[in-house]
Amino acid sequence: MVTKRREWYKNKLISVFGGVEIHETDGYFVFIAERRCLKYANKAPRRA
Repeated sequence: MVTKRREWYKNKLISVFGGVEIHETDGYFVFIAERRCLKYANKAPRRA
């Protein structure tokens, strides 16, 4: 993902994926995130 906002997306991607790699190019931030562990972004099933 490419954006100009760093902190908000960094925090969001860490909470969802558990980590993020960030590169800055010409004022833009390139985010690379990969889900590596099942404990992140793993919600319990809802009961009806």
